[in-house]
Amino acid sequence: MLPVLHEPTFMKEVADVYDGSQDPFKTFKLRMVLAISLQKYSRKFEMVADSYFLAGLQDLETVMEPMDHSTLQCLLIMVQYALVKPTRIAVGLQS
Repeated sequence: MLPVLHEPTFMKEVADVYDGSQDPFKTFKLRMVLAISLQKYSRKFEMVADSYFLAGLQDLETVMEPMDHSTLQCLLIMVQYALVKPTRIAVGLQS
């Protein structure tokens, strides 16, 4: 996988989420990383990986709004998920 996340920063964000942070960027990144990891670990965890991916997509509209480096980082993580699971991803964004 490409180095999209700075590991010490990401680990702090993970700790923040587990401490109750509702920041959509932090939760999105964590869910996508979990989805990628489970997808790569074993095919028997495929459905769990998909559920983390879909849970992350709930924050997609919020993540896309600022269009800054955090948005780019989230999009790159989504692309990495698509590389480990090359299927069509249907995303419905409301205008």
